[in-house]
Amino acid sequence: LGGYALRMSSRLFKYKSTQTKVGLSNPPKPTTNKSGIQALTKAESSAIKGGTNRLKPEGGYLKGKKHGLSWKEGHARAIKEGKPQGQWGSKADLEFAGQKAHGLEAGASDYFELPAGHSSVVHFSDGTTQSATHIWVRNNGTGTFHGFPVIK
Repeated sequence: LGGYALRMSSRLFKYKSTQTKVGLSNPPKPTTNKSGIQALTKAESSAIKGGTNRLKPEGGYLKGKKHGLSWKEGHARAIKEGKPQGQWGSKADLEFAGQKAHGLEAGASDYFELPAGHSSVVHFSDGTTQSATHIWVRNNGTGTFHGFPVIK
């Protein structure tokens, strides 16, 4: 990486390296903070974090939006619409979905069986809730995925 990695305010940085890249006549200018610490590129950050083999969930899934972790209207929506409503159970379930969506081409979707120990559920129009068996996910083609748990 050409420097030491540091974690500062949830961003990864590296000390400015005195090494130059051979063969680049006009190398890109790195961004640095006031202390002269250079920000890591996305590739360097990914390498430190162990690589990225998953897509991020759409913004609302980590909050209380439809199908999200803190969503409170699952039962009511299932009753009102007369169809089951899946709800993500944990960040681990979302990470699993992101890994599966990453393997799909942009715009493609598919069903995948949930792993043992998941906590995602499906709310039904009769007011009951059951543990989900599968997920449906779509690769949005933007680095994010859309999806929800289902019973298949």
